[in-house]
Amino acid sequence: MSHRLQVLGAWLILSLAFVGCAKDPYQDVVDKQVANWNALSDILASVKAGADMPRAEAEIAGRVRHFQDVALDAKLLPPPDANNMARLERERERMQTAVDRFRGEMNRVKALPGGDEFFERVSKSIAGNRGSLR
Repeated sequence: MSHRLQVLGAWLILSLAFVGCAKDPYQDVVDKQVANWNALSDILASVKAGADMPRAEAEIAGRVRHFQDVALDAKLLPPPDANNMARLERERERMQTAVDRFRGEMNRVKALPGGDEFFERVSKSIAGNRGSLR
């Protein structure tokens, strides 16, 4: 076996070893949920008028599964130990910032003509999928 193949093989083994243990499952849930809230905020930020609402409604409906998947991931984890709980507590601000951004965009869109009706439709759609944005 050439030296080049040996180096490549060793690099591949090390890469796989680090990938397997690199992500903390609790941190992964937080990261995914923050990303979900930010994605919803981005969708709402693109709504400037009633004409934008049908597209946004469809995009939001497409994101519901992401929230459900992360919720399931969280439920499958054992309760965090004291160390993980303390670390997760430090993540609260990042999560709250993402949720607050969503609420701000939601309030802005609600103030648009047709905004309340938009959120009624979205909420019914999400409730049918066992979720809520309210």
